[in-house]
Amino acid sequence: MANYTANPLNAIDNRAMSLRIGSDTEVYEFNESFNISASMRKTVVEVQNTASITISNLTPERRNFLVGYFSQWDARNRKQPFVPIDLRIGRQSKPDKLITLFRGAILETALGNPPDIDLRLKCTTSLIDMNLASTDFITKTLAKITTHKELCIWAANLVNMPLRYEVSIALPAMSAGVFAGVIQRAYSLTAVVGLLANFQKDKVAVFVDDGELVVTEWGKALQGTTVDVNATTGLIGIPAITQWGVQFTTMADAPIRLAGGVNLFSELNPSVNQPWVITGVEYTVTSRDTAFYATWMGSPSA
Repeated sequence: MANYTANPLNAIDNRAMSLRIGSDTEVYEFNESFNISASMRKTVVEVQNTASITISNLTPERRNFLVGYFSQWDARNRKQPFVPIDLRIGRQSKPDKLITLFRGAILETALGNPPDIDLRLKCTTSLIDMNLASTDFITKTLAKITTHKELCIWAANLVNMPLRYEVSIALPAMSAGVFAGVIQRAYSLTAVVGLLANFQKDKVAVFVDDGELVVTEWGKALQGTTVDVNATTGLIGIPAITQWGVQFTTMADAPIRLAGGVNLFSELNPSVNQPWVITGVEYTVTSRDTAFYATWMGSPSA
C-alpha cells in the first residue's frame, strides 16, 4: 500500500503541464507557459473516454496552421488515420514525473469567438481503431481459445494494446459459438472492447485507460495501486456518500488511478472511512487559473 504525501510546498511548487499532439517527426508540445484548460471524464463502464482541451494564447499564424493540421481530413491526406494526443500534468519541481491524464486522438477542432479566438479540441480514446483494417479481424488463422483470459489476450493483440489482466475468480469456459460471435462482430477497437465487457459483466470490468486494456474483478482494486487519502495527503472538502458509493475531491495530480484502490479517511464524515475501488473520475485542470482538481467516484471494496 502506497501512502501519498502531499507536498507542503504545493503553494509555491507550481504546476507543470505537457500537451503533446502528433506522432513521429511531427510532434507539437505545449507546456504550462501556454494558457491550457482541459476537462475529461473516465469510468470503468465506458469503452470510450472523452476530453475537451482549449489553448488560448496562440499566435494567429500558429493557430491557423494547427486548426488544419489537427483535422481528420488533413490527417488522412498524410496517410495518418488520426492525430494522437497526450496530456500529462505534475509539478515543476519534478518535471520527469508527470502523470498521464488522457491519451487518445483528436476528434474535432474548432475556434472560439473573438477576442480570444482560442483553439478547442474534442478528443476521444476510441479513434485508435481507425488504424486497424476490419478485414484483419476475420481473415487471420486463430488458435483455439477456451478461457476468458485467452480471449482477452487475443483481443489485446488484435488491437495492439498491452493487457492488464487481474481476474483470479473461476469463469466458465469459452464455447466455440461464443468465440465465433466475437470474431464476426469485432470490426473495431471499440467493438472488441465492448464485446469483451459484455462477457461475465456481473463479475469483471473491461475498459481502456491510457492505451492499456484493463480486465479486473468488480470490487477489487488493481494490484499495487492503493493509496491513503485524507486531509494530510490531499483530500479537499468533505467526501459524500452517493447511491453507488462515495465521491470525493483531490488535487488533479494525486496518484490515484481508475480501478485503483483508496483508503479514505474524513474526520468530518466518518461514514466514508473504509477502502474503496475507483470507478470513475472527472478532471478539471488549467495551466494558469485556479482549477486543478479531480473528483473521484468509488464503490465499496469487496
